[in-house]
Amino acid sequence: MADDPHVLAFLARVHQGRRDRVEDHLHEHFIRERNLHQRPQFPPLQLVPVQAEHEYEHPFPLVDVFKFSLQGDSVKTASSSWQGLQWKVKCSIYNLPGELLATRVSVDFFNLMDRVFKATVKYEMNEKFAAANEFAEVVIDSNHSTIVFPETGAFAPGRLVDGMLPTEIAVKIKLEHAEIVDQFSYNNQSWVMGTRWVRYGDECSVRMNFDVLKNLNPCHDKFFDDLREQVLSPKEARAFFDFASAIFNRSFMGLDLFHESVRNGLKFGFTTNWDSLNTVDSEFDFNSRTAFPGYQNVLYEQPSELTSISNRETAGMCQIFKLNLDPSDVTTRFQVASMNNVKSHTSQFTFYLENSPNGYLLIAGGCFQMESRQLVNLKLTLFDSGVSCRNIQTFRILHKEQSTIKVVIALLDDDKMEKMSRGKLLLNFQMHMNGTISNVVRNFEDQTKRIGDFAMPGLVTGYINCRDKKRIGVCKEHLANNSEHLNMLFFNTVFEDCGKNEITVNEDSDIVLDALDIIYHRSLAIFPAQINRVLDLAGYWLSATMHRFMEIAILHSTHISDSAKLELAAEHHFDIIKYVARHPRYASTYHLSLTDEEIMQVRIPADNEVDGGTGGRPRRVEDLMDLEEQQE
Repeated sequence: MADDPHVLAFLARVHQGRRDRVEDHLHEHFIRERNLHQRPQFPPLQLVPVQAEHEYEHPFPLVDVFKFSLQGDSVKTASSSWQGLQWKVKCSIYNLPGELLATRVSVDFFNLMDRVFKATVKYEMNEKFAAANEFAEVVIDSNHSTIVFPETGAFAPGRLVDGMLPTEIAVKIKLEHAEIVDQFSYNNQSWVMGTRWVRYGDECSVRMNFDVLKNLNPCHDKFFDDLREQVLSPKEARAFFDFASAIFNRSFMGLDLFHESVRNGLKFGFTTNWDSLNTVDSEFDFNSRTAFPGYQNVLYEQPSELTSISNRETAGMCQIFKLNLDPSDVTTRFQVASMNNVKSHTSQFTFYLENSPNGYLLIAGGCFQMESRQLVNLKLTLFDSGVSCRNIQTFRILHKEQSTIKVVIALLDDDKMEKMSRGKLLLNFQMHMNGTISNVVRNFEDQTKRIGDFAMPGLVTGYINCRDKKRIGVCKEHLANNSEHLNMLFFNTVFEDCGKNEITVNEDSDIVLDALDIIYHRSLAIFPAQINRVLDLAGYWLSATMHRFMEIAILHSTHISDSAKLELAAEHHFDIIKYVARHPRYASTYHLSLTDEEIMQVRIPADNEVDGGTGGRPRRVEDLMDLEEQQE
């Protein structure tokens, strides 16, 4: 890791512009911790507005200097604008190992409407104890509206600078040029820390951090050779650049496009070392992180249900957060906070709003890095102007193959939304852990007595009656956002048997609960005997969330044969598996050992696949003849 170009470049920036260097043992400790992808936890992040100081007049360069205090660990924001184009600067100041502080700066553009801009943005920090100089030349629209600068400062806060302790840093954001363009294009862009131009003929050219891409794809040479030579279709090329933009620029976050971009990256062979992005201080939110591979697993154990919750002593933590969420503002659509450690287990939670037919749902989703199997007891209390208005308790067994929890906290009416805008909504967070050898635990509407109907975590607004006479309490608004069929059953008022708060599903409760765990938690260690039944339910419910999850779980399984994976792909339209079968040249760690006869089953891509349809790869004459025969 000491030879890693990221670390070397980072350490060079640490030394630049500083009179006194940080002792060698601090750097060694920092590198060692980076190698383990571990960071210490710090208090909840607070948004602190900062007034910009304009150095120069319009039009260009437009230079804003933002002064951020070093007191405490926080996220601070500042804003500026030019001719209706508005942007916010977010500066994170946080702890690193070895009593160091670091900064991370991003710029979010908003109020774009249907306009597209091409802009050159430069970021500078020139302090005696920390320095940075980065720039980006980008095209900005509503889906590509963020520039993320890397860690650009590391300094010991207690070290004297000219005989004084530093109390603030000055961040300079320079808009060197901006102009309205006709449409978005991945052409002639230069992203932050770009090391190499990646091209697709004369249509796309972006300078990006090639070292990160190589780290994710062990067979990168084959893919980039074919990209450069235009062996890939225009549709595939656009999909790759969307994937790269999602990884480097946080494009599409909060949208299904992010999931689709990650899935396309997996098709192209970017299948390894995702832990480098999936860290406890990640800037990716819960929904984005759970799109990464690693959350979808098959558990080859016999089911062992934990039926009683003991009162023995547990390890725990307690934190409180002020909610600051605004779905109309790209910078506050979600709120990410790293939690205090429990035992050696680290976690990060995202608080976010999800629109629904009955208003905004307040949701908390957490990603954990587990060292052992634990029963997690999570208690949430929502405070409105200092008064408790919602109390929730939920249990889940977490381990390396099943490492998330999500809770639907409340439906927020207009009054609650207005109070949140004034900082009057607080969320108290208590979490306790106990070691366990079980792998299943159920939640009930009466968690104290653990009797009555099953219940999914948090708000219950509807019920599912199962074939085995069990009933499950659910948030029908949340299910409607993840299943076309359930949306119709719960909210369609045209048909007599729809639009009710209680529905019936012709499946046993253990299968329905697995399906609901996928929709809620986005991670599940599913038992192999239940795969086909959960797959059938995903198809019946028309749930893209379940469908995406099941494909990657099956693809990662070492106990399902490659032939069986292909059969499932053909039956359930798994486009990652089919693409890997058609293009083994890019498969990297997803390589499938298949016969020519088996590959023939998926040789012709569907129009909605990344290599099919308009803009996809041209079909061969024999493919067209086969297609005509199938249609006849």
